[in-house]
Amino acid sequence: MHLDVDDGTDAADALQQVEALEGDVVVFGCCEPGGAVFLRRYDPDGAVVWTTPIAGLATPFNSTMGLDVDADGGIHAAWITAAKALWLGEFTADGDEVWTAVVDDPELAGVYPRGLGVTPQGKRVVVGSRALMNSEDAFYGVFDAGTLSWSETVSGTYTAGNDAFEDVAIDSRGLALIAGRRHQTGGVQGTHEAFVRLFAP
Repeated sequence: MHLDVDDGTDAADALQQVEALEGDVVVFGCCEPGGAVFLRRYDPDGAVVWTTPIAGLATPFNSTMGLDVDADGGIHAAWITAAKALWLGEFTADGDEVWTAVVDDPELAGVYPRGLGVTPQGKRVVVGSRALMNSEDAFYGVFDAGTLSWSETVSGTYTAGNDAFEDVAIDSRGLALIAGRRHQTGGVQGTHEAFVRLFAP
């Protein structure tokens, strides 16, 4: 399927996250800086099936969002609010809201999501980064609906590094494979190394 978007949005901004759904595709993004965040479903011919606008979320930067579709067609999303708090939501295959939540937890201060995966047991794995004073640590956390179960940060040896987990995949056993980068000491401004982690949420 080749999808050309010409529906009044800026496709470079809009198609931040894309997932397959029953032969269609679902995108999660934003029209333009200052525009409305939305979920949108397209059919194989590129026609819009539905659009669900979501109020109160920040415009995207650094791909701070996550999207996944579970085996039953449920759509799961992560974003940050305008106040930079973590937002999670679930929607039906028809774009109807099941629930949304702003996760108010001190462990999530400064967290920016970059990927989201849902296990067969319904746990949500969010990966990304956590902003510190002069650096970023890689972050991953496991959520039961809108409640944080546990989280962990990982950092390299470079003190002013920008570490991050960039994506997550869930296998058929429910294990999470996450991939990212770690900023290590070396050279004038350090060096980046790729790393992966496999764990049971």
